[in-house]
Amino acid sequence: MKSFLKSVILIITFLISLTFVSCGIKKEQKVEENNVPNYSEVTVLENSNGNFNAFKIDDKALASVGSTTGNVIDMAYNVKNSVYVHSISVPNGENSSKNIIDINSLGKKLQLKDFYSALDLKLNNNGNKLAFRSFKSNSLSSAEGMKVYDIKNNKYLKLKSKVLVSGKLYEWIDENKIIYYGSVEGEKNSQKIYMYDFNKDKEEVYLDDISGNCVYFAPMKNGILILSSKADSEQLYYYDIESKTAKSIAANLTEIYKTVTNYKNEEIFILGTEGGQTNALYVFSYKDLSLKRLTYDFPKNLDVSAGLAIDSNDNIYFCGMENLEQSIKKDVYMYSEKENSVNLISAEQGNYSVYGSVK
Repeated sequence: MKSFLKSVILIITFLISLTFVSCGIKKEQKVEENNVPNYSEVTVLENSNGNFNAFKIDDKALASVGSTTGNVIDMAYNVKNSVYVHSISVPNGENSSKNIIDINSLGKKLQLKDFYSALDLKLNNNGNKLAFRSFKSNSLSSAEGMKVYDIKNNKYLKLKSKVLVSGKLYEWIDENKIIYYGSVEGEKNSQKIYMYDFNKDKEEVYLDDISGNCVYFAPMKNGILILSSKADSEQLYYYDIESKTAKSIAANLTEIYKTVTNYKNEEIFILGTEGGQTNALYVFSYKDLSLKRLTYDFPKNLDVSAGLAIDSNDNIYFCGMENLEQSIKKDVYMYSEKENSVNLISAEQGNYSVYGSVK
């Protein structure tokens, strides 16, 4: 009898301990195969009345690879490591900008929604860290600044920093380092470009000699291209990190909206505008520190909010349209650097956006 009671007690104890262990295990939501289309190094999304169709580039044409769920307003992804991040708009009344972030990584899905809205998704080169900026409410005054999320370990990374990051001026320069422009509240002459090294969990000044206010920057292998504003005028210059010298670029750019960097050829492709002119595609070359305009009348107008991407053959992809007032009727174009030509690659007009895999 004593032996029987002892066995019963042991069994009950085991079941109770198993229950507690099970409750402590974090359940991960598996991603259904059709939730993430077969994205390629360059992906085109078409918003067709709220349904999002995905395309890859195949022989200078768009080829369907499926569809994605949700009202996608931004995307960042890494094909090699199977990381896909979507900013999804959610219903919240009229004219709402509320959204959530869906992250699909190696067959596991998670959501970030501890904010009202999030913008400007930027993945590091291997796709395990995500930077974005967020807002607490539907108001610009509720800006929370830049956040960094560790996708691999499913947690936010707290930066030991007092810097208030300016808008979307932040970029990854390698797997564990991000640079950003901002200032420390109440501290004079603190408007600088800073760098945070997550390996060292430390912030340091990356560049402190900026002429005027930085309105855009694009990092390169050994330096950084900067557009600054001072006394109602803009200046484009290249800063060499190694020699610590700034070199002015002969250009009249007044706005930069989007860039992609070709590290192999030491070039930066730019969606921008010169004062009084239409938006255009430009290329900056580090070799001779020159800026060249690539598009004029074909297409007539560029959609600077529809993205910019580059493939492994150095082709550049962007969207354009004939009429600025009909922005949902766009085409997708490819600039071939080898042929120095602009090619139309969409068979029909649509509400397209272009994205490229981080590398």
